[in-house]
Amino acid sequence: MFLSALEELEIPDPKIILRVHSNTPKNLLKRSLKCLKKGLGYPLFSNDDVIIKSLIMFGYEKEDAYDYVTSACWEPLIPGKSLDQNNIDYINFLNPLNDLLKKIHDGEININSFEELMVNYKDCLYFDIRDTIERLNNINIRPSPLLSIFIDDCISKGTDISEGGAKYNNLGLLTVSLGNTIDALSNINRIVFENRTLDLSEIYPIINSNFEQNEVLILELKNKGTKFCDDEKDIIFITNDILSSFYKYLCQFKNKFKGKYKFGLSSPAFISSGSNYMASFDGRKNGDAFGVHISPLSNTTNISYTSITNFASELHYEKAFNGAVTDLMVEKNFLDKFEDQFLNLLETSFENGIMQVQINVVEPKKLIEAKKNPELYPNLIVRVWGFSAYFKDLPEEYKDLIIKRALQYESINY
Repeated sequence: MFLSALEELEIPDPKIILRVHSNTPKNLLKRSLKCLKKGLGYPLFSNDDVIIKSLIMFGYEKEDAYDYVTSACWEPLIPGKSLDQNNIDYINFLNPLNDLLKKIHDGEININSFEELMVNYKDCLYFDIRDTIERLNNINIRPSPLLSIFIDDCISKGTDISEGGAKYNNLGLLTVSLGNTIDALSNINRIVFENRTLDLSEIYPIINSNFEQNEVLILELKNKGTKFCDDEKDIIFITNDILSSFYKYLCQFKNKFKGKYKFGLSSPAFISSGSNYMASFDGRKNGDAFGVHISPLSNTTNISYTSITNFASELHYEKAFNGAVTDLMVEKNFLDKFEDQFLNLLETSFENGIMQVQINVVEPKKLIEAKKNPELYPNLIVRVWGFSAYFKDLPEEYKDLIIKRALQYESINY
């Protein structure tokens, strides 16, 4: 009923999330695709078989875990029982890598293997996490007595929600640049330790100069080797190794309410945080946006839906469940032609353990025309980060990125 109403209304809000599981009827998934084909960007698919298990493992009671909703775009929350500020801050995965590369260049650290590089990277990641949490634990939340009345345990404890009165008092971190970091590490392994065409100490000056006089190297970094979202064991292993380390470090800390910290793999800061950040060894230049969610970087050309979903299905979501969205773009003509096959792909992905999926059904030519002549497309809707919006209302950098990604996916659609 909700899908039918929203399909008829063709409006960007409210956010619609469909909880799916092993017994979800296929006709409901097919009905959801019909809504998505109108370009509305919803529903987002949220896999109960993965999320509920992760919530229970984290410490939420089983009955509460089954009642989860989302606190913002997709971060799980227990309604009426949680403080759970799920996007209180974000951590940039590239920071510890670039800091490490600078230390290597300055001669502070000597590294002789990729395995040694990974150990040192994870040590630097720990310090980033520790410093972030120390800062967060000094933040005070404004009291909310009215809200506290409706939150379990606040009255029995006689404690406001802002002081830890809720049943669950966990805080959530988001992250940026995971894909950029994985691609940078993969490039370093290939170029430095396997091919030996560069010394590890040479990398920091290259990225610090924004690849000045190294345009050929940029092409190699973008187009050679295994990449984030490739269905390859080495990339999956490196990604899960970093996620596991992040989770292990977080478990060492409590927040000021004696609750835990959790983290996810998506942040709305992927454009803003990249806009003033130095270049990186995935081929990204200074100021460019970071990668979006679980999806190939926008400079990647060799991609497939099967590879992306297989990769995403192998990630350790029990550690990174505070929002972990696989982001797919599909051209409308392609989906019209291969709807049954695409539906099978979705079903298989849910069965294999993918956590969340959002789908942007687009027409690249229309997007380009809408950017040039917004008055001709006043009601064109696109999926942006974790929400849908009218294309004409978006900042130019968001429009440009959506068009770039739509053209990128156009290659697989044909």
